[in-house]
Amino acid sequence: RISKFLAVAMGIYGLLVFNIFLIVIAFFIYFGVTSEFQEMVLDKALEGLRTRDLMSEEVITVRPDTSISDLKELMMKKHHLGYPIVEDGEIMGIVTLEDMKKTDNPEEPVETILTPKVISIDKDDSASEAFHKMNQNSLGRLIVTDESGQMVGIITRTDLMHAIKVVTRLPGAE
Repeated sequence: RISKFLAVAMGIYGLLVFNIFLIVIAFFIYFGVTSEFQEMVLDKALEGLRTRDLMSEEVITVRPDTSISDLKELMMKKHHLGYPIVEDGEIMGIVTLEDMKKTDNPEEPVETILTPKVISIDKDDSASEAFHKMNQNSLGRLIVTDESGQMVGIITRTDLMHAIKVVTRLPGAE
């Protein structure tokens, strides 16, 4: 609050003395403090929660030869917008609704549009770390792995947002 107040005061002073440099600095301080405060609130809300506490253990996977039209049907039926592509127990990549925009051919197999870089997180990592990893990589989901690197679940941005809503509405939450 103090930093925000000082930023506003600096901005007003910059306006009064016609100093654009002070106004720009005040702007950056104000918005920097705001985003840092939001990050602190999220970290506090997720404190003590592990990825394993929020992940879905039943992961629906898709074979690489699945057609895009079949994937579209699956997305409509299951209400998920991203699926790991698995063949012989190995994760080949992940395919999302966004990936489906890469082609106009609904009969094309998903292996031609999948994103091969799969970002995962360990089941024992903090939920806060999962949130930051998603934000840093602009992802909606992470594959959750165990110590041996095997997929044991999936965690989505929705899972994290749901947990934050529940935790912040519990009695005793600040």
